[in-house]
Amino acid sequence: MEELNMRKVGKRGALSLIIGLAIIIGAMLIFAVFTLVISNIVRSTLQRQVEFALLNHTKSLVDGLEAEIRFIKSQILAYSYNPILVEDLENRSFSRTTDLVAKLFSNSSYFDNVFVVDASGQIVADSRNSAHFDATQYDFYQEAVLGHTLLHYDKFPIISPFDGLPAVSFSVPLHGSDYVSVRGVLVVVFSLKRFSDRYIMARNTSEQGMPMAVDSRGNLAIHPDTENLFDNVSDQPQINTILTAEGLTEGTFEYQTAGIRHVLAWQALTSVPWFMIYSVPASDLFALADSVAKSIAILGLVATLVLALMMSFIVRRLVLRRLAAFQKAMRVSATGDLSAQAPLMGNDELTAMMEGFNGLMNSLRESVLVIRTKMANLHRGSALLASTMEDKAAAMTRMDDNIEGTKRRMEEQGDKIGETTQIVGQMIANIGKLNDAVEHQSATITESSAAIEEMVSNIGSIATVVERTNHEVQELKSASDTGRRKLQDVAEMVNAIARGSDELMEANTLIASIATQTNLLAMNAAIEAAHAGDAGRGFAVVADEIRKLAELSATQSKEIADSISRIGGNIDVAVNNTGDTQAAFEIIVQRVDKVENMLGEISHSMTEQSAGSRQVLVALKEMREITVSVQADSKDMEHESSRILAVLEALNGLSGTVLSAIVGIAEGAADFSVAINQITAMTEQNNREITEVDERVGQFTV
Repeated sequence: MEELNMRKVGKRGALSLIIGLAIIIGAMLIFAVFTLVISNIVRSTLQRQVEFALLNHTKSLVDGLEAEIRFIKSQILAYSYNPILVEDLENRSFSRTTDLVAKLFSNSSYFDNVFVVDASGQIVADSRNSAHFDATQYDFYQEAVLGHTLLHYDKFPIISPFDGLPAVSFSVPLHGSDYVSVRGVLVVVFSLKRFSDRYIMARNTSEQGMPMAVDSRGNLAIHPDTENLFDNVSDQPQINTILTAEGLTEGTFEYQTAGIRHVLAWQALTSVPWFMIYSVPASDLFALADSVAKSIAILGLVATLVLALMMSFIVRRLVLRRLAAFQKAMRVSATGDLSAQAPLMGNDELTAMMEGFNGLMNSLRESVLVIRTKMANLHRGSALLASTMEDKAAAMTRMDDNIEGTKRRMEEQGDKIGETTQIVGQMIANIGKLNDAVEHQSATITESSAAIEEMVSNIGSIATVVERTNHEVQELKSASDTGRRKLQDVAEMVNAIARGSDELMEANTLIASIATQTNLLAMNAAIEAAHAGDAGRGFAVVADEIRKLAELSATQSKEIADSISRIGGNIDVAVNNTGDTQAAFEIIVQRVDKVENMLGEISHSMTEQSAGSRQVLVALKEMREITVSVQADSKDMEHESSRILAVLEALNGLSGTVLSAIVGIAEGAADFSVAINQITAMTEQNNREITEVDERVGQFTV
């Protein structure tokens, strides 16, 4: 007996050891797989978060560049409205302009220069005093001066004339007081190199990160390495992927170069056809994700070992307690609790014994459950029957009440049918009056149509008269234009005559001067002849004649001057009258234009009124058709009302028949109520007997 017990104890110990080892190995495998899956999920999640953060960082760089472009636009437009710039260009004094461009230059640390170019292309003021180049060769001058563009900026980077690096120029034309002629150009040169160094590189989140900007042609506009600027990189696969992306404005993807995996985020700009790109090595970007995944894997393995050891210890203890649990189940079942079960663990003799015990308990429990179920069904059926009979009794009571109510309603219905019959008769009379009113309305519509047709004819006649008047006004306008041109020719001829009179006045003045000098010469000759005595007497006679001729010339010259002055006055009066006549002709032409416009408005109004009148005619025609339809429908209503009256009379007779039938139903319902009361008493007796059997079965616990 002792040897048999030793074998059982050894077997039990070996069984628990096998179970413990199986649990340890299984738990380690399960938790190893679970830890690997969790670490991969965490790594993937962190990588997606990092890629999303990289894309957001790229978007922030794009937002900064877009904001700077908007700021430059607003600043250059605001400064271009300052009248000092145009005044200095017209006065050719640029001290105030120099102060303004210096102030504008100080508004941003990304400006390469701010300067003003006059209409000829000469730089007259700049913020750095270092502008020495031909501005006429650049788009900012050509678009503003020759292209008449309100605001121009380069869509693709240009080579800065100051440092030779990528830049974007913004230019606004400076218009003169006539708002048409361009006096000069205000230019701002935005340095992409300064923006990259002071904004983009200052926000670089990775030591190995590579922020850059590429235009739609594949040329580098922004890059940390100055030597690579303006290089075309469209042949690189990652850049080509961005340039050929259709329908996309942003994205992230991975690529390899020189055997190194990189992660790239890109975002398209809206104001210029560029792409902001940020590339980071995957090892640098995902270092945190890999570290977290490794830590999770290590912690998972440690937790797996600890949990497996704990489960092994717990299982060994549970095996030793199985007999105690079986004994407890038997004590419980002895009290009538058929739900007691022995715990089944393993596959040994103890387990088989517990299975036999559990099978017995299950059989007894199922039997008791079947009895209890059947009794419950009987109890519910009895209760349902009792409830049903109560409901039927109540229903019969309600039916009695409903029958009585129906009886009263049928009586009321008979009264209502009589009233309805009177109303239908009155309605038939009203329909007859309606027919008379419809006929009167039809006659009125016919008269209105005739009047409107006559009005349409009158409108056509007025439109014809307006058209002839408009033709005459056109002829008058043409004649006025011809007269104005002829008057301008006369004014030009009068001005030519005035210029000729001025030239005659100058010639007459010259003649008068010559006559005066000739008189002086004659007097000198007479004096010399007097000194010569007899020898100069003949010369003195000639000098005297010359003096007389000079005096006569002076007198005639004065008369000619007076005549020319009078002619000039008359010419001035003619010029003034010609101007007044021209002004009068201008007024006549303006009045003719107003008359032409008024006739156009009248013609347009007549057209609209004619169209509106035709629409009214169409509407009246439709009204006439509707009136005929209403008249027909009214006659149908009168006929149908007569039929309704006949039906109501028949319905009144039917109501009396239904009332007699309801009285018979009420008598049958009283007999049915007596039968229901008897069934209710039998149901209560059946319930008492079912309750007694149920109490006896309830002593068992299942």
